[in-house]
Order: sequence, then structure tokens, then C-alpha cells
Amino acid sequence: MRLISEVAEPELSSLGLELGLSEQEKSLQLKLRDFCDAVVNPAAKLIDQLPASAVGKNALFWEMYSSFNSLGLNVDDLYLSTDKLKANRLKSIAYQELGRGDAGFAIGLMVANYPYVMCRLLGRHDLAEKAAGKMGCWIATQPSRGSDVGDIEGTEKPNESRHQPGEMYAQINDSEVILYGESSDWVSLAPVASIAIGYFPLREKQRPLFNKDGTTKGIGVFVPLDSEGVSKGAALEKLGQRTLPQGSIKFNHVRLPIDHIIAGPDDYRASMLSALCEGNHTMAAVFTGCAQRAYELAMEYSHNRIQGGVPIVKHQAVHLRLFDIFRRIESMRAVTKQSFDYNALAKAPHLLSATVAKVHVTENAVIAISECMRLFGGKGLIKSCPMEKLLRDARASVTEDGDNHLLSLKAGTYLSWAHTGFAKPEF
Repeated sequence: MRLISEVAEPELSSLGLELGLSEQEKSLQLKLRDFCDAVVNPAAKLIDQLPASAVGKNALFWEMYSSFNSLGLNVDDLYLSTDKLKANRLKSIAYQELGRGDAGFAIGLMVANYPYVMCRLLGRHDLAEKAAGKMGCWIATQPSRGSDVGDIEGTEKPNESRHQPGEMYAQINDSEVILYGESSDWVSLAPVASIAIGYFPLREKQRPLFNKDGTTKGIGVFVPLDSEGVSKGAALEKLGQRTLPQGSIKFNHVRLPIDHIIAGPDDYRASMLSALCEGNHTMAAVFTGCAQRAYELAMEYSHNRIQGGVPIVKHQAVHLRLFDIFRRIESMRAVTKQSFDYNALAKAPHLLSATVAKVHVTENAVIAISECMRLFGGKGLIKSCPMEKLLRDARASVTEDGDNHLLSLKAGTYLSWAHTGFAKPEF
């Protein structure tokens, strides 16, 4: 036990109650905060006002990425590091700071590197070389297959039923993989990407192929988006995260060498789970940072806004509201750190940990930012107030990367498996 020797204000870091950062962690956090304040936040504010079709053509969009690359932080190395605990703690801090700068840009950075990182992790250096330095994306959802794509093990579909086959699929012959159909409109960075990893259900002579448990058979494919037969739909006009261009990708008899398959039918589920797991806990870090930014703005405004003859922070009700926001964000930060630690220390990463973080953080981010907006009164609702954009950005997160209801159902199933044991599915 340590004794308190005098009454004093609490010691808070720029990450709230998070103390004891290593020198490397402090350096990364401060460098990214300065970068986001100077470059990302001003650019994102302007990009947010553009029509979706103009975002990928705007110089500010590309300057955010090139300016980040010039920092020399080598985020790819964190994904490839053998010291997973150290790397994951750095990633957690990095994506909190990037999310504080702009959520759409933060998610874009994660997605852009995915094809390169995945190929490196799989030892496919031939494909990694093709992806190096290029804007990437990953493709999974389809017009009739949304968050249910995330039900990889088929635990949440009605008994005896099958997964929806979807509109996008692959066929395999002796030397080629052939791609058909169209993704959903929600492929992040699709309008600007030049490379992709796509998760395609398999068909044989136009007949969907299913595993014995009713889930779709599938493969993961490395797809250069300049391949003959690939085209893109219009950039999606949407609520929030407008710095993250999204749209569909279409495949008209796209023929690729069979060695572009990075995950065969036996590896398809594990590869999908890897992507979803990494995406989910990164989402938690991003929207912890997004909520942190809203809290900082609300705290500053509460000390400057005069109402009833005094700054509104002098009113006890405002104290209560600020504390409620603060304790939500601290719980978000804690569960995010726990998820990154778990997925570094466990025998293998697991979607349960990432889901706890993603669901808890994104649900609370919407509540916390909404409460911050209310402290601004009517001013919080106008376009010139940053609170309005922060709430739009956060609202998308409860559906993004798996709807929170579906993810929560799966997490409940995982808890049951932990209690009773898991019967490996039959293919």
C-alpha cells in the first residue's frame, strides 16, 4: 500500500489513467499525436465535406498516406514482429492515436497493408513483392451476405440450414482460379486500391459447395485489381468515415494463376478468422481514440462556455456527465489493451477477445460521443462543430467489421465452447 502525503490533482497522461509507458511507446504516441493534429485532422475535416466520388481523387487524401509513410514508423514491422506482446502494445497505442486523428484514415491504414502483411505471414514472398507499396483492400461481404459472412463456423444460422451462397464466387480448374460476381458496396478502400485479398465461396459447375455443417466452402485469393475482368462500382455515399472510400468490386470471368490462392478450402475459415480478429481489436483501439478526442473537446468547451454566469463546468450536473464519459473511455482503453495482450499471449489469437473489445468499445463510443455532443448544446449539431463528424464516424462502427449483435451471439457461443469443449467441424 502507498500512502497519500498531500491533497493534489490526479496525474493523468494523454492516455488518461494509462501510465508507465516505455520510452518507445511514449515516442510513438507523441509522434502520432503531433502528426494527426498537424496533418490528419485538418485534412479529414475538408475531405469529410467532399462527395464520395471525389475523395480518392483529392490530393489531401493521398497526402495523408504519403505523410504518414514519411514518418518512418514501419507499421508493417509490428504485424510481422516475433515479439507479439511488445508489438501489440505499440499497435494499440498507435491506432488509438490514429483514431483520435480520424477514424476513417486509421481504418484505411490497417486495410491498405493487409494484402502485403498477410502474404508475408504466409511466407508468400512472391505475392508480397507484388503488393509492396500498393494500396490494398480485403473483400468478403456480398450484396446478400453481410455480417453473416462473419459467422464463419456457422453457429448462428438456424439448425439444418445452409449459409446464403451469395453473388460472388470462385471456380478452380487444374491451373487457374476463376472469379465471378460482385462484392457488397462496403469494401474499404475499394475505389482506390490496386491489390486485394478476397474470400470467395467455391462453386463447381455453378453449384455452390457446402461443408457438412452447412457453411460455404471457400478460398482466399490474391487479386491484382488491374486484372482483366475486374471493375469497380461507384464510391459509396454514406454516413460517417468519409475519409475511408468504400465501394463494390466486380469480377467478370477473372482468370488468375492457381498459385494466387493463399488459403485453400481447409484453411479458409482460419484465414477469415485471422482477418476478423485483427480487424476487431484494431476497431476497438480506433474508436477508443475517437471517443478520447470527443472527451477532450467537451472538457475544453465546458471550461470556456459561460452559462448562468459561470463556466458550465462549475455546474455539478456537468461534473457528473464528464465523469460518466471519462469512465466509459477508461474502460474502453482497458479492454482494448487486454484484447491486444490476449491475442499476443494466448496459444492462438481468438475472436472472443477481439469481439469483447470491439463490441464494448464501439457501443460505448457512440454513447460517450453523443454525451459530449449534448454538452455542446445546439452548437454540437452544426457541421462546423467537430462533434457532429465524430458521432457520424462512431455510429458506423457498431455495424462495421461485423454487426455487434452477430458478433455478440458468436461470443456467447465461444463462451459455451470454453465451458463444454469444442467439436471440430467436419468438412
